[in-house]
Amino acid sequence: MNQEIDNGQIEGAVVQGIGWMTLEEIVYDENGRLQSNALSTYKVPDIYSVPDLIEIVPLETDGNENAIFKSKAVGEPPFIYGIGAFFALQDAIKSYNPKYKLKFDSPMTPEKVLMGLYNKT
Repeated sequence: MNQEIDNGQIEGAVVQGIGWMTLEEIVYDENGRLQSNALSTYKVPDIYSVPDLIEIVPLETDGNENAIFKSKAVGEPPFIYGIGAFFALQDAIKSYNPKYKLKFDSPMTPEKVLMGLYNKT
């Protein structure tokens, strides 16, 4: 309907997905109380933690006849691309530290990256 609005939705979803996979860690204490319950303890992406450029190449489709002005969902699907950041970090760690064993424990926080770089097992 409006390519610029669609682009904003896509960029926002990609950034949100990157944050989900690299920063947004939920932490509980030993009694099950949420410890990451404020912006000082629960990190979200900011202007310094996102790519300088997100290239968007729209897929040309006819659209759905039943949707308003043949619109399509553009804001939600790109969220899952954040998983690419998770695996790119894993690959970078493995390149630096061949002994690193891939982990499937998200998010891949800066602390986890640092530990992976120097872990010897």
